[in-house]
Amino acid sequence: MRGVAMAQQTVNPTIGGTPGTTGPALQLCVFATTHRGTAVALKAARDLSLGLNSRVTLLVPVPVPYPHPVDSPATSVAFVTDRYRRLAEEAHIDVLVHVFVCRPEAADLQRSIPPTATVLVGGRTCRWWRTREERLARRLTAHGHTVLFISTDHQPWHRRRY
Repeated sequence: MRGVAMAQQTVNPTIGGTPGTTGPALQLCVFATTHRGTAVALKAARDLSLGLNSRVTLLVPVPVPYPHPVDSPATSVAFVTDRYRRLAEEAHIDVLVHVFVCRPEAADLQRSIPPTATVLVGGRTCRWWRTREERLARRLTAHGHTVLFISTDHQPWHRRRY
């Protein structure tokens, strides 16, 4: 992909079913947002994939501002990968961590999501205006992805449609 550098690390290499099968029956992609939002989305992905032949991928964008070259992010990719690997271990879920170094709009990330995958986005909803995470979920839905928004708020009565 042009403008995007990728790094990946597998937390547990045995994800995705047994050897010799055609592939996972369920593909879940957790889009990293805030620390709390990502943790809640990882726990929801864990609950959704219990007992299923599934693969969970954690997509972590690392935006690089335009004055800087995309090859040299301000944060180490290894540091970011390790941070989210530890977050997945705390949620007790086996994931494949994909770290994408990209520009702030992250348009290339949407193309990296498999078309049959269900995307989980975690974030706050208790505001009069849409949060950054809600706008991301809406943009992914507009591009044809199946998106589940996992709220970090404690008011289950507050729902938004995407």
